[in-house]
Amino acid sequence: MRHLTEKLKASGSTFGYLRRDNLVIKYPGYKKNGDYRLSENGKAPKHEDIVVEIYNFTNAGNFERVVSFLADVYANGLLATSNVLSKNFKEKIFWITLQEEINYPQPQYAGRRLSFQRFYEAALIKKGVCSLKDVIHRTNNHGKSKPELYKCDDIIHPAFYF
Repeated sequence: MRHLTEKLKASGSTFGYLRRDNLVIKYPGYKKNGDYRLSENGKAPKHEDIVVEIYNFTNAGNFERVVSFLADVYANGLLATSNVLSKNFKEKIFWITLQEEINYPQPQYAGRRLSFQRFYEAALIKKGVCSLKDVIHRTNNHGKSKPELYKCDDIIHPAFYF
């Protein structure tokens, strides 16, 4: 994505990238560092929206599969093979978190890891570790210090939750 945006900047072009009928990526976004804007059905999805979707989907029976799905998408992006959630949802998570990696790259910042931590916490709600209100507050923690991770050593957690 960085290479593509640098090439487009040099040519003065903009683009719309249609991944699926309802997911569109437009460049440039709001920031001047190669940012882009993801929209779903014409509306920019928020990390909070994804947290709520994961919370609504997760239950005691599928918790581990949801965590595996998040770990797979984090590690493999669009090449993730887990299908516990839809392909469209996988693509949405990939593109919205890639923005974070471009805007706040690791290791200096948390990049996409921070978003995935909040997504994991959305599943942790079903284990009684936290509440939806708390996770949404942590997700919308703009400009504040990074929240400490929940202590959940007795529950399966992915590598990005450290």
